[in-house]
Amino acid sequence: MASGFKHGSRYLIASVLALMAMGVAWLVPPLGGGESSALLALAAVVISTGTCGWRAGLLTTSVCAIGHVVILIVSGGDLMPESVRLTVFLSLSLLVLTMAVLRQDAEDSLLRSETQLRAILENSLDPIGVSVAGVHRFVNPAYVRMFGYASTDDLVGEPVLKVIAPDERPAVLRRIEKRMRGGARQESYETRGLCADGRQIDMEVHVSTYELHGTLFMMVILRDVTERRRAFAEKEGLIRELRDALTKVKTLSGLLPTCAGCRKIRDESGQWQEMETYICEHSEAGFSHGLCPDCAERLYPEVFGPTGTAAVDVRR
Repeated sequence: MASGFKHGSRYLIASVLALMAMGVAWLVPPLGGGESSALLALAAVVISTGTCGWRAGLLTTSVCAIGHVVILIVSGGDLMPESVRLTVFLSLSLLVLTMAVLRQDAEDSLLRSETQLRAILENSLDPIGVSVAGVHRFVNPAYVRMFGYASTDDLVGEPVLKVIAPDERPAVLRRIEKRMRGGARQESYETRGLCADGRQIDMEVHVSTYELHGTLFMMVILRDVTERRRAFAEKEGLIRELRDALTKVKTLSGLLPTCAGCRKIRDESGQWQEMETYICEHSEAGFSHGLCPDCAERLYPEVFGPTGTAAVDVRR
C-alpha cells in the first residue's frame, strides 16, 4: 500500500509539472511564442524524470504533447510549424527518457548486486568487517558474536582498534596507516583481539582493500585461533615432557668395547673408564661392593682359606 501511494504521488507530481508548463505557455505567450511552450514542456520532462523516475517523465511527456496540441487548436495557430516543434520536443523527451531508463537499470543492477553481497556477508560463518580510515562501516553477525557484542550497532561507527588487544594496537595501527598510504592490497597476519567482556583471543586476520567512488575500503576476514594455539601449546608441552623423561631414562645396549685385561670400558670420546664408572654414568644402576668366595679365599687366606678361622668355625 505504501509503495502504491509512493508511485501515485510521483505520477501526481509529473502531471502537475506538465499542466504548469502548459499553463504558463498558454497564459504568457510573449515569452517566446511556440518555442516557449516547447521549452517549458521539455524542462518539465527533465525535472519530472530527474526527481520521480522515467515512468513519471513519460507521463509528463504525454500530458505536455496533448496540452501542446490543445493549445494550438484553441488558439487557432498554424499546425504545420507547430508540428515540427512538437516533433522536436517529443524527440528530445524520448532521449531524456532513454537516458533515464538506462540510469535506472544501472541503479537497479547495482542495488541487486549490493543486496546479494550483503546477504552473502551477513550469512557467512566467518567474521567479516568493512572499515574506512580505521572506523567500522559494516560488520556481519559472526563478527559481532566473535567479540561478544549484542548487535552490529555496538561496533558500526566505532574504531577498529576497539576490538584489538591494547598491546597489539600500535602494530595494527601501523598496518592500517600503511595500507591507507597505498601499501599492500592484501595481507595476512596474526594478532590478539579484545572481546566485550575484556577477554583476549588469538586471531588470524586476512585483509583486502578496494576503492569505491574515491574512498578506500578495507575488508577483513577473521578467524579465532585461540583453541588451536592452546592445543598446539599443550602438544609442545607434552613433547618437552617426553623429551625430558627420555633424557632421564638411561639404558645400555649394543656392544661395549671392554679391555680383556683390566676390564675397563672405552666411552664415546675414546677414553677408557672403570667399568663401575661407565655403567653408573650410562644407566640408573648403582654398585655395592663385597667379596665372592673365591676372591675372599685368595685375598684373605688366613680368614677364608682351608685352614683359616672362618673355615675352622664352619667345621665346628
